[in-house]
Amino acid sequence: MNEIYFSIIIPMYNQEQYIARCLDSIVAQPMFEKLEIIIVDDGSKDLGAKIVRKYIAEHGERIKLITQTNKGLGGARNTGVRHAVGRYIWFIDADDAMGEKAIASLYKKVQVEEPEIVVFDMDEVGANGKLILHAHTYDERSDGKLFSPKEHKDILGSIHSAGNRIILREFYQKVQIDFPDRLYFEDLMTIPKLLCYAERIKYIRSSYYRYFHNAGSIMRSENIDKYKDIITVMDNLLSFFTDRGLLEEYRNELEYMIIFHAYLMVSARIIKQDYKSKILSDIKDYIRQKWSRYHKNEYVKSLNIKYKLSLWCIDKGIYLPIYYALNMKGQ
Repeated sequence: MNEIYFSIIIPMYNQEQYIARCLDSIVAQPMFEKLEIIIVDDGSKDLGAKIVRKYIAEHGERIKLITQTNKGLGGARNTGVRHAVGRYIWFIDADDAMGEKAIASLYKKVQVEEPEIVVFDMDEVGANGKLILHAHTYDERSDGKLFSPKEHKDILGSIHSAGNRIILREFYQKVQIDFPDRLYFEDLMTIPKLLCYAERIKYIRSSYYRYFHNAGSIMRSENIDKYKDIITVMDNLLSFFTDRGLLEEYRNELEYMIIFHAYLMVSARIIKQDYKSKILSDIKDYIRQKWSRYHKNEYVKSLNIKYKLSLWCIDKGIYLPIYYALNMKGQ
């Protein structure tokens, strides 16, 4: 068996509808011999595992299937990491896919310098496979360059998805920061912690991850109660940065990250589903207690007028304009 350079970790929970699409995007990769695929069946009740076994029969030891009782997306990722042997770890959700020729391109761009974290762009794709948005994750001026978070603190305000980055396994094991079990917004709770401990980060302005807007996916489901977890996530991040003496160094970046990714974006998702939800006031009360002066934050001041107006409406409890805007045809 050739050297494994990438360990692709795929948590799977009731994803029989999508897992073949995900695996097809990986096994078709040039340089497939450089990777292993670890699927963690997180207590599924469908036929996803049966589909995976067909791929194992064809590709053998390149694909592993691990079954466990349900621990949530974060818990399944943690299990996958414990079984990984590759130089880099890449988390891919079972209802998403890998971009074409991603493995060959990433290998070429990281094998010499081997950054601890490599961040790249992602494509948002409709269920029909058509491109909705090419999401640039970070500043194009940093394309291909090595940097640390102390040099570019604003990296903490970038898109915090586990899928649009690979992580050096040795670094991941050293910092000992796991994903939380059974908690939504697990990426937001984990990725910033990893970033602030990295010394060598590289941004590649290419899209290697395809995020599908699938009906029923975690972030698009109708179970609005899950959004309560964002308060736990915000408080955990504040405690983490405080307890480790990182708060003063990254206060502005942490504040912006919480205001934009947690307060604004999560409130907008709740408003889209139910603008009368009490969770909105719970989140707003937390922000008033912990981040009441966020309006003075330089990153917040630099937001475009659409986001500033949305924050003002959320602060004032005026949700209907956001509700109607988000539920317009095509939004």
